[in-house]
Amino acid sequence: MSATLTSLSPELLVHILGLLSSPKDLYSAIAASSRLYRIFIAEPRVRLLGQRTTA
Repeated sequence: MSATLTSLSPELLVHILGLLSSPKDLYSAIAASSRLYRIFIAEPRVRLLGQRTTA
């Protein structure tokens, strides 16, 4: 799975992270790819579905 994730664009990975709906899903995704973790940390727009943002 990680080899496939490395070929995706950062924009697509941000979109994928935005579609996750639970902390368990997020953990599974970032455990599969350190690149997803780096994007999650670097991109403040990424939130789990259903999570409210304060703006």
